[in-house]
Amino acid sequence: MQVMIIEDNPVFLRSFSSMLQQHLPSIEIIGTDSAQDAIASLRTLVPDLVFIDVRLGKYSGLDLIKQVKTLTGQSVVAVLTSFDLPEYRSMALERGADYFFTKDVPAAEIVECIKQELLCQSLLGPANQPERTEQGIAHLQRRSM
Repeated sequence: MQVMIIEDNPVFLRSFSSMLQQHLPSIEIIGTDSAQDAIASLRTLVPDLVFIDVRLGKYSGLDLIKQVKTLTGQSVVAVLTSFDLPEYRSMALERGADYFFTKDVPAAEIVECIKQELLCQSLLGPANQPERTEQGIAHLQRRSM
């Protein structure tokens, strides 16, 4: 499984990548610190899962969701942010995000999400993936209430 992380904070990018690699050593992680670099990479790569920060310097990660979906066609998109605002959740859902995580969510929840994606891919194949958006967003909305 190939996972892309689009995060402009280099410290968080390193620690999040390290946490994922520690829990899931078989995944390949591609980290990038800018929306422009991510878009360039996505012209040739189709990661299975893309984590996108909401605020990427001058660029909005929420705007990037549609571009990721258009460029890859099949990547699962998970928003990862420090800002747990209802309007961000709504915008993420409208733009096609499959999951919405705050950066303070326990690592076990994110690891479980990736394991579920691995299981779906192995059982169903990439073309037959279930709809995740409402379930992923709703799960985390219930959790944060």
